[in-house]
Amino acid sequence: MRAEAQAPEPPAPARPVPRTSPYAPDPLEFEEAEPVLAPRRSARGRTRAADPLPDLAEEPEPTPAPVPVPANEGTVVLEGHIAEEPEPEPEPVPTSRDDPERTENRGGAIYVLREEPKGD
Repeated sequence: MRAEAQAPEPPAPARPVPRTSPYAPDPLEFEEAEPVLAPRRSARGRTRAADPLPDLAEEPEPTPAPVPVPANEGTVVLEGHIAEEPEPEPEPVPTSRDDPERTENRGGAIYVLREEPKGD
């Protein structure tokens, strides 16, 4: 074996720096923004102004006067309100007439009634 002097290998070339586009934004242009909402500071250090209307805060709430109930028959008191008797049941639907094309009005709705043609 022959001992040849091996030449030391040249060091590995450094990684090439990637080229940036001329249109790429400057890295400093988009820095991390500061938080918009900061924690609230306590108001203990400040002296609060006296209540401008202290006499209003001390007054009790006025109690509502009871509603007088008339002695009419058919009145019902529900949760402090007077309600009249329930409304009567709607009128029954009238029986059909002999007119094949007629209109009926039920509770504000207009119906055009026609006889069905006789089938087979």
